[in-house]
Amino acid sequence: DAPSVGQAIPAHMLDDDLEEEFVTELISFGAVYLANPLPEGKWHEGVSKIEGMSKAERVTVDVPVPEEAYVRVHVNPKRHPRAIRDDWQQRIIASAEDAYVLDKPAGVPMVPTVDNLVESALFQASKCTGEDLFVTSRLDGCTSGVVVLARSSMAAGRYNKCIREGKHHKMYRLLCQGPVPVGKVQHGYKKLRGRLHAKPTLLSAKVDHRYDPDKNMWQLAELDVVLCKPVYKGPGGNVLYECLVELVTGRTHQIRLQFAALSAPLVGDSRYEPVSGLLDEGPHTLWGDGSELFGPEPEQICLQASRVDLCLDDEGWVSYEAGTP
Repeated sequence: DAPSVGQAIPAHMLDDDLEEEFVTELISFGAVYLANPLPEGKWHEGVSKIEGMSKAERVTVDVPVPEEAYVRVHVNPKRHPRAIRDDWQQRIIASAEDAYVLDKPAGVPMVPTVDNLVESALFQASKCTGEDLFVTSRLDGCTSGVVVLARSSMAAGRYNKCIREGKHHKMYRLLCQGPVPVGKVQHGYKKLRGRLHAKPTLLSAKVDHRYDPDKNMWQLAELDVVLCKPVYKGPGGNVLYECLVELVTGRTHQIRLQFAALSAPLVGDSRYEPVSGLLDEGPHTLWGDGSELFGPEPEQICLQASRVDLCLDDEGWVSYEAGTP
């Protein structure tokens, strides 16, 4: 008989002291993938990265392993313990016929990561409701606040259509380390080229509205600072400011990058605080695109998606607000 995944892992790992309970936990966590051998002539590069194999799929139960199959194991998955500690029933702040509204805690990724299925907002909300839910927008793992989870793929398409058509406003509340001007803030935005899951680079003061992805041109990053007020003065005289911000564009890490560029990095943002006040000034920029200066991604920062407004065709405008962060 073919061995199961749980039997195959200890048998083929260099560390043969893996306990059965630990292997079972890795499987249930979604840290194990299985790819099956394909019939001759059926494989091509578009199918998978492993020649002769099907695409590696996550397994969460102990299934048989065919002969010559490929098993990938993430032995040390990154943990997000708050996902287990939180009461997710309390995190659902509203429900509708086609969606739930979630107040996501900081420290929990929005969607499953490659090595951890369970400790994510989407998995926990789906488990709590007993339904397969669909993401309509995302928040960084270190960010808290309102997200809408659709109850079907059709509903997700409906909500995404609202976003594409501009019938969607999202307000953020944050705490930053310096004052910023009230009003529109614009920068040029770019991601690292040629990398999977590319992260953004330093912003540019130059804004090019004629974006061409093939030429890796700068995109527009724009937000509107509605309010900025001092709320705390530390022993050393450092003042912290609370701001309300409405996103105009929705780029990855946009608020975090723009506030760092304005010399007002968000409290707790260890990734972008090292580049406070820096911009990409062109080919001769001393610090390049900034990627060598970025710090580690934080677990939690003072940034909350505090309110979401949506205009649904048959319901008009609806608003959802998060609780106190």
